[in-house]
Amino acid sequence: NTSQTGIHGDIQVRWDPPPTADVQKGWITLEYELQYKEVNETKWKELEPRLSTMVPLYSLKMGRDYEIRVRSRQRTSEKFGEFSEILYVSFSQAGVEFVHCAEEIEFPWFLVVIFEACGLAVTVISILLSKQPRLKMLIFPPVPV
Repeated sequence: NTSQTGIHGDIQVRWDPPPTADVQKGWITLEYELQYKEVNETKWKELEPRLSTMVPLYSLKMGRDYEIRVRSRQRTSEKFGEFSEILYVSFSQAGVEFVHCAEEIEFPWFLVVIFEACGLAVTVISILLSKQPRLKMLIFPPVPV
């Protein structure tokens, strides 16, 4: 599914239990941990372990490629098994107008600071160079001797 703005997409990931696990007869109950990340990222985002072999992933950014992997463990065990092969998911921008997401736009704070500093400097210089002693005394009171 694609959001109404066309910025994010949702997918449903499904998988089969390992062939060596006899989950059909109920002898073993498995928990699954799903991890995903963007292709160029280094840290995996992981979801809480769950019993279901179907997991929705929400708010994935359009125009990005993702890697998804799953691993399982017996519900009574502490250690997970090996990860599955990596599934590559690609969201294309086809048919979606490109819109900047608010979280992707970095506000230029340094420009705000520079303009504020320049404005303050101009104000102070204009007060110092002005011929009105009352204004000078209001902002810069006389220093006691």
